[in-house]
Amino acid sequence: MIDRDQNADPTSGEAIDIFKMVSDLWEQRWLVLSVVLICVAVAGAYLIYVEPIYEAKVSVQAPKISQVTGFNTGRDKGDGLAPFSPNDVYAVFKQRLISDESLGKFFKEYYFPAFHDSSVSEQSALYRRLINSFRIETRDKARPDRYTLTFLHTDPQQAAKWLMQYIQMVSNDASQDMLNNARSQLSMKADSVLHRIQIVKDAAKVRREDRIIRLKEALAIADEIGMDNPPVVTAQLQRQLSAVMEGELMYMRGSKALKAELNLLENRKSDDPFIPGLRDLEERYSRYTGVSVDMGAIAVSNLDGEIEASEQPVKPQVLPIMLLSIIAGFTVSICAVLASSALSRKRRN
Repeated sequence: MIDRDQNADPTSGEAIDIFKMVSDLWEQRWLVLSVVLICVAVAGAYLIYVEPIYEAKVSVQAPKISQVTGFNTGRDKGDGLAPFSPNDVYAVFKQRLISDESLGKFFKEYYFPAFHDSSVSEQSALYRRLINSFRIETRDKARPDRYTLTFLHTDPQQAAKWLMQYIQMVSNDASQDMLNNARSQLSMKADSVLHRIQIVKDAAKVRREDRIIRLKEALAIADEIGMDNPPVVTAQLQRQLSAVMEGELMYMRGSKALKAELNLLENRKSDDPFIPGLRDLEERYSRYTGVSVDMGAIAVSNLDGEIEASEQPVKPQVLPIMLLSIIAGFTVSICAVLASSALSRKRRN
């Protein structure tokens, strides 16, 4: 008899245990249902109590070629000033976009003033809230230069407004950085050209003064020997002597010609018309210093579409929370019923 019990099918006991468990759960079905309803009610109360969080987002990308031409005004590759490309301009914008300096400036100028009832002591808490609610991400691996900006707030319109203010602030700062950089390079070129202009002008003045000295000496010799006019020579000999008359034999030009040139040189008000290449230098200087940029025609980035403000809250998520509350209610109640049944059988045994 004992051997027959020991050789009995062990699965029969497992079937009896499973049947017993199902039976216990059925007997306590109202308890299970009550616990589930309580969990659902708690989840519902949480959803009612917690303020819904909405999302505003937009993507930015590099500007077009036509939008950066204003930064290249006055720049010439031949002068060593290569034109800025859209990627060059966008790199300055990206640096501003993700910098802590920009985030701190936005907090002081836009975010913190929006909380009128907040005191200075609450700045740290509000700054942490800003960090948690504002994200800058590169979601597309195929386009790593395309950034997506997301702002979370209880008011979707306010989130969209802050997002636009941040982008405009960063764009203005980046545009100013680009203009300062371009103007600085042009200013260096302008200073160099101005220095060359002054050098050639000073050199021309010195050459004129040297010419006056030579003319005076030649005039003194011509007066001494009584040569008022140059000697009459054949055309062929005149060509041969013309070069010599500019040297030590300048007095052979005659005192009349020497006095006329000397009078012109001494009364000349400016040497500018007689300086080769001066006007080209002045033109370059004017190009470097006369740069005027239309701020409305330049851009350091482009919005890839309009700012999207969500109509449905992104937090809290109603469906997942309700499902979790139902699962939690069933799990807790079933475990409680099975544990209670096991303790009762143990006490009876």
